[in-house]
Amino acid sequence: MSQALQSSGCKVTTLNLNDNQITDAGVISLSQALQSSACKVTALNLNDNQITDAGVISLSQALQSSACKVTTLSLRYNQITDAAMECLINLKHQKPYLNLD
Repeated sequence: MSQALQSSGCKVTTLNLNDNQITDAGVISLSQALQSSACKVTALNLNDNQITDAGVISLSQALQSSACKVTTLSLRYNQITDAAMECLINLKHQKPYLNLD
């Protein structure tokens, strides 16, 4: 999927991966795709997966990339601690247009 999102022919703008048992490894791969200038994803739903702080940190780094177009991110019902929430809060300060759900 990550390779497809980086393809110039990919037109996906909304990616709903709710309840897909995605782990940190999957988020790290997805994060690489989100940093590609060809990736057009603006809305990303990762609710109800198996994402931990490590995945959130990787995702936050990707979202800081100028090439990343994500403006809406949903991470409910994952295994995220206060440390990862702090990372997301800092990201929100850097990108005030980012809608965190």
